[in-house]
Amino acid sequence: MMITLIAILALLSGLARGQAVDSFPFSRLPFRSDIPTSQLPLLITITWDDSVTPYTSWLFSKIAKTKDPHTGCYLKSTFYVSIEGNTKCEFVQGLRKGGHEIGTHTLDHKGTPSVQQIQGAVDWLADNCGVPPQEMRGFRTPFLNWDDSTLQNLHQLGFLYDSSIGPTDHIANNQGADHTWPFTFDQANIDQFENGKPNIDITPAPGLWEIPMWSLYDTAGQAVIPMDYPNPNGPNSVIPNLIHPNFLKHYNGNRAPLGLFFHASWLVANGDAFAAWIQDIMNTYTDVFFVTSYELLQYMKNPVPASQFVQSCPNQQLCFAPRDTGCLFGKFNGETCQCDCTPPYCRGPDGACTEYTNCPVAPTTPIAPVMAPVAAPVPPYTGPGCCSQTFKSCDVTWCGTTEAQCNACSGQLKWLANGPLTNCMANWAWGCSKDTDCCDGLVCSASSCTPGIRSPTPVAAPVPVAPVPVPTPIAAPVPVPSPVRAPVPAPSPVRVPTPVAPVPVPAPVRVPTPVVAPVPVPSPVVAPLPAPSPVVSPVSTQGCCSQDALQCNVNWCGTTQASCKACGSSYTWLANGAPAAGSCLARWATCGGSVPCCPGTFCDRKSQWHSSCEPGPTW
Repeated sequence: MMITLIAILALLSGLARGQAVDSFPFSRLPFRSDIPTSQLPLLITITWDDSVTPYTSWLFSKIAKTKDPHTGCYLKSTFYVSIEGNTKCEFVQGLRKGGHEIGTHTLDHKGTPSVQQIQGAVDWLADNCGVPPQEMRGFRTPFLNWDDSTLQNLHQLGFLYDSSIGPTDHIANNQGADHTWPFTFDQANIDQFENGKPNIDITPAPGLWEIPMWSLYDTAGQAVIPMDYPNPNGPNSVIPNLIHPNFLKHYNGNRAPLGLFFHASWLVANGDAFAAWIQDIMNTYTDVFFVTSYELLQYMKNPVPASQFVQSCPNQQLCFAPRDTGCLFGKFNGETCQCDCTPPYCRGPDGACTEYTNCPVAPTTPIAPVMAPVAAPVPPYTGPGCCSQTFKSCDVTWCGTTEAQCNACSGQLKWLANGPLTNCMANWAWGCSKDTDCCDGLVCSASSCTPGIRSPTPVAAPVPVAPVPVPTPIAAPVPVPSPVRAPVPAPSPVRVPTPVAPVPVPAPVRVPTPVVAPVPVPSPVVAPLPAPSPVVSPVSTQGCCSQDALQCNVNWCGTTQASCKACGSSYTWLANGAPAAGSCLARWATCGGSVPCCPGTFCDRKSQWHSSCEPGPTW
């Protein structure tokens, strides 16, 4: 206790001198002797986990338009991005334009991840999306599954902070009024933190910060899981019943930061109410700020009273998908924040590529800017083979330099025997129309190149079929002239009685005539016609394609079950249409309460902190 007190006093003396801090002990009142608690700003950090897609970009736009009238800044958030799940670079670029922080969440969404999984996400976002590695300072482990190796891996790779640990010090923190502030892993163990994993010894990792995943507390004082807070009392009840009361606890307590942690799917039911609450807080309080996780740590290193806190947002730009399906007939441009449409389509009223009758003669956007970034990074290759996660470029440096080492590495990797490729689309690239558009080892699924086995193309099969029926009808008329020769011997009067025997000859001649009775063939052809019509009719009016098992939200994959399934495994067919609102939970939603997951999904309890509706065997 005495050592901790001395450390705090030493820290505060450093703060008083205006020195930046890279070591911060565990504390609930770290600035008490330097800044009165009532004068501290309350910093709110909102974070989002998993892949960045058109759907998540569009959902986030519901709240991203909120603006603080006192600072002039739009809302800022932190995104912990995993590559698995079809992350799209153009929307990652759009988030950066909005001033949002890009953190990482592993390459393939693996809990207790290896160095390769952690570094792989950084490399992919840097190589494919242009995110500078030095900007990706923070990490959250999937499913919140971590151990000491997770922290040591982050420390080894030079990360600034982790945000994966949920404290269980519910009594000590006074049910949310006295939470611990962020701290560094300089001490060997953090007994006060009661991290819920008492059997794990935490090895010191000097300079590595922890931004805790603080719990919220319900009206009974019970801790609620720290992600995707449920609505037990109906739609939008989570704001007045849980989020706002906990905000007041933090504001009237020790002013420890308030963390709100989500997956984007939470916004489906709560987005509008959440946006209204954020805007109300911005309008009402001059000492409350919505910041990124990195901005929070910058404040920890250089604390000031709320009256001196300055939030910067230069060149901040709203840059999101125009609708939940993206651009439709085109591709979103993360630089211009507009859809580049595929002719003959152009942008409609909402910005998506839906118009084709009133389009300007010239293309809506020049093609050159789109092609330039693709052509630039293609240097001549003179070395041996290399390991790749894009199936196109030499982008995996952590798995050795041989084919055996590449194949033994975790994740979906491919050995490029002759070096990088140039005339194909990479893994996760969007815009393909057929398998051969993608690099070897990839298939075109729902307009994106993904790892898979290509189906053999039956080119030769139809070739022999066509000629076979052609000679058959041509040969049939040949025997017809044969009976014409019968009259030739007829002039011989002696032979008249003898040719009576040819009576059977006409019989075979008549055989072709009944053969012509393909007349019955039309009747079986007609028979199938009524059969499909009753099947197609109800499907087109009731069934629909969905990507979350709750809404009919995939209109670009056609209107039949077959066309929906052909779009790829990311989508499912709802034979009876969308379930009734509130009857079930969408894919990715947090589950475990009284409301079940929607048909086709199941509640996957990944850890003590996190469970979500995931695709099941019938998906």
